[in-house]
Amino acid sequence: MLLREIHWEVTNKCNLRCKHCLPMSGPARPDELTAEEAMAALDTFRDAGASEVFFTGGEPFSRKDFPALLDRTVALGMRATVITNATFLRSATLELVKRLQVWLGVSLDGANEATNDAIRGQGSFRQAVEVLGQCRDSGISTTLYVTVTTANVERLDALARLAIELGCSGVHFNEVTIAGRAIGFSDELALSEEQKRHLPELVAQ
Repeated sequence: MLLREIHWEVTNKCNLRCKHCLPMSGPARPDELTAEEAMAALDTFRDAGASEVFFTGGEPFSRKDFPALLDRTVALGMRATVITNATFLRSATLELVKRLQVWLGVSLDGANEATNDAIRGQGSFRQAVEVLGQCRDSGISTTLYVTVTTANVERLDALARLAIELGCSGVHFNEVTIAGRAIGFSDELALSEEQKRHLPELVAQ
């Protein structure tokens, strides 16, 4: 049986401390793969038949060798998709992303600065929106990644409109899991039973 996709938490390192983070990202783990081991893993994925690698974290771009990993992924004939908080995406990195035709999933948890930054950290809304606008203007494919919490569940339509405005090809909604770091913030994140019942119709609007 051949694999189609690989979803790879390439590092636990992250510069943000999002309240709902399941792996409780922060410092890199001591046993993370070296650059050489990560390159070898990509060869293994290709040999297993994978056609796409989804890089997650932590924040994948916090790895110094990550541009080389993206380059190797595409050189092996696999598509690269990166789930990112967008804070490391400067002009040179975006040029690489465009050249390699990398797909970006950009995390955003509120349609405005107040809602998003209360969950993801001060300044994260402005940075994500700025990068998404740059991606739209330069033809880089993006998807908005939203963790649905009680803080944003009533404004999913506004997030969808923002995604359209910023040129995203779609929105990936994921209900918050009360585990990891979210355990300490369950009172402000957890959906009520009524909100859970109405979630499919709220997403569909």
